[in-house]
Amino acid sequence: MALRITEEDRKEIKDEFLFDNEVVVAKYATAILEYWKTKELLAEKNIVDAIFKNYDRVETIAGNILFTLATMEDGLKPIQSVGGMIAGAMAVSDKKQDRINAMHTAMELLLVSEPFVSFDWSKNGHPMVKSNIVNEELQMRNIYLPLERHTEQHKELGSFNWKLSDGNGMTKPRYLETMDMQNRIRLQIKKLDEVTEPVPANNDFSKEGIKQRELANKQVARQYLADKYVQKKVYFNWSADYRGRIYSVGYYLNCQGNEVEKNMIEFYDGEALDFHGVQQLKKSIASAYGLDKKTDAEKLQWFIKNQRTLHLRARNAKEPYTFQALYKAWKQYREDPTAKITTPVELDATNSFAQFTSVLLGKRSIAETCNAVNADGKEKIADLYQLVADKMSDIAIQREYVKVK
Repeated sequence: MALRITEEDRKEIKDEFLFDNEVVVAKYATAILEYWKTKELLAEKNIVDAIFKNYDRVETIAGNILFTLATMEDGLKPIQSVGGMIAGAMAVSDKKQDRINAMHTAMELLLVSEPFVSFDWSKNGHPMVKSNIVNEELQMRNIYLPLERHTEQHKELGSFNWKLSDGNGMTKPRYLETMDMQNRIRLQIKKLDEVTEPVPANNDFSKEGIKQRELANKQVARQYLADKYVQKKVYFNWSADYRGRIYSVGYYLNCQGNEVEKNMIEFYDGEALDFHGVQQLKKSIASAYGLDKKTDAEKLQWFIKNQRTLHLRARNAKEPYTFQALYKAWKQYREDPTAKITTPVELDATNSFAQFTSVLLGKRSIAETCNAVNADGKEKIADLYQLVADKMSDIAIQREYVKVK
């Protein structure tokens, strides 16, 4: 399987598809134009006119939609999911109204997109869409995979402004330098033991059935790819969206995916654990077991009490695959305290927005809700999300009481 390592490669694949299907794209663009002409209400005309500004854009959108249908996963999909993908292929900008207009138009376009798509119903009566032009070879060539060498290119997410001016020309922003550093982090892929995700019956098109089938299919692909990456160092391409949040690009293998995906990825360059590293590993094992809302002292106490039976506890852990990976790292350390450990340990802030706000405003009352400082000088875990949920519940009960009275 050839690795596609740049956006230019992906553009080349798409350009090949458009060239090979030039006549089909033109006919589909004509069908879209016919749909365009059916609009009589001024409000509807304004929506369509904002998206289809000229024929060139209509043809571009037609090509984008067909390429999306050719590279999406085979089988029936909820109509809203397919509509969302098509909306992304035609949105003018990331502004809320432009996205609403694109989604509105995309759902209508699906209805005039036969024979490229067909429709059916789930057993629960939900509308489903199937692409009739899925191209497996194109899918495999276009799949996002880890890179075998690091990149300094950044995939633009949304309408993020990548370029800033210092008055003397264009300069690279600091956040891009941060992503360059992340792009250079060497990683490796590993296979997990005893990973099983039950597959529902093929005729089960319930929401849960569709989701579970997708998870199971992804896991098969992940394990297959893991075989291909044995003993290879790999890199991810990190990018920021228009709000500055940073993501690693990837689908089947992604260190920001679900629990299985996260624990299939380790650092390529390990380090021997110092005292603080050992303590953090112990606390992380306790967190994975289910003590994530407990204090550090409580986590360490649990670990001391249960360290001799850790090998029996993975099955009952809150995050079994994370627990399994961390326990293996602990076992490796116990056998050789100088061993270089490659297992990542997750460190998460408690509502980072509230933490930043408490510091910027100098408000201790806010800091106490998000563990920036201990409330009343006592070590205990604060949960701002739960505080908000409890307050909203109180308000709802009071409103219900007023309504009854």
